[in-house]
Amino acid sequence: MPTVAAKTSAYDPSFQQHLIDHGCYPTHHPDAAASVAAQPQNFTAIFTRLGMPTASSSALTMQNFYDFLNKNKQAATEKTTMSGEIRKLAGDMNIPFLENVLFNKIASLIMDSAGKESTLRRPKVDSYDGNIPTGLAKSVRDSLGTYIVPCEATDRPCLPNFFLEAKGKSGDSDVVMRQAWYAGCLGARGVHELRAWIDPNTLEDNNAYTIACSYEAGNATLIVYTIHPRLSSNKHHRRISSMPNRRYEYIMSQLYAINMRNNLAGFVEGMKIYQNARVWAKEQRDRLYAAANLKASSQDTASSESSSQESADELGMDGASS
Repeated sequence: MPTVAAKTSAYDPSFQQHLIDHGCYPTHHPDAAASVAAQPQNFTAIFTRLGMPTASSSALTMQNFYDFLNKNKQAATEKTTMSGEIRKLAGDMNIPFLENVLFNKIASLIMDSAGKESTLRRPKVDSYDGNIPTGLAKSVRDSLGTYIVPCEATDRPCLPNFFLEAKGKSGDSDVVMRQAWYAGCLGARGVHELRAWIDPNTLEDNNAYTIACSYEAGNATLIVYTIHPRLSSNKHHRRISSMPNRRYEYIMSQLYAINMRNNLAGFVEGMKIYQNARVWAKEQRDRLYAAANLKASSQDTASSESSSQESADELGMDGASS
């Protein structure tokens, strides 16, 4: 009886090297040329945008800060962290999100030489943002479903490009980083595939469209990353993208690391950056939805016109033969 390979997750020591071997690089990894050259082209623009003041963060008081410190002190579990500080950070932003969700539909990030899924476990993300599925043409969802529809319950938000992974006071900082990295790579891959469907000529702009965050209650630190694809020069990497003759690798770059418990200013800074990151990510999804719907509509129109012409031709031929 053949041996079934065990699935690996972010909790396993071999997980990080497994992703690196297949062209997914964590922040500051030497193989990704840990330098400014490894950053996305729009890194400075995103950094600046996330640092802009928001009305809600500017209104925070010292009492809000003390309330935050008390909740952070009580955050002994991941669930408490998520429902406490992080939901307070998000506020009422009218952005579709889900918490503690298993991505049980999304295609594996890594395939073996036979085209089968690797031994990576499917991620169960602490929190992600996406857009309502019905806002995207069904033909697009049907075509790219395994890349942009993360759950078998297909009414859940799709095209995830913003993620949060959090740990309680006893959490492992390396694990939470790997969880954010893995989820972010899946999100960046989905955006990449949708952009390839819309216009393959835009794929090599070296821009980021995906953000992943990690939060550790132990030191009240929020870290914000971009994840972006770039054309790989390593011919040994297995193909991560489904596009023929193109090999892409995924690079994680750190934007911010904010300690939110030292003083009111750090608390306000963390809330501001987190809120702005969610808004920025939604803007990217909205633009991609609009561009994809426009192409889908034009394809439907062309198909309808072609069918009408074929029907007219058939009628013409029938009339000629009579």
